[in-house]
Amino acid sequence: SASYLITVKEAIPENALLYSELGEEFTFEQVEGTFEPWTHDSQYGLKGTGYSGGTNNATTAIAASPVIDLSKYESAQLTFKNAFNFYDDT
Repeated sequence: SASYLITVKEAIPENALLYSELGEEFTFEQVEGTFEPWTHDSQYGLKGTGYSGGTNNATTAIAASPVIDLSKYESAQLTFKNAFNFYDDT
């Protein structure tokens, strides 16, 4: 018997400014917690975690992108993709 894997990718809008074009110039601010949760890697891009030292830790941190010049665009739309593991909303 045969098996198939189909990967569907969304069409990228014309003139889209992609995350990969922003570089790694994000700034980070630690608001609450004891360690910096943000990292950048080539597979997932910007990644935040509260896992450190074998423990899930509560943390609040801000990742700010570099300034994006939108003056040449008539309108702008931000789209984010995210994933959550071990989320506790208590």
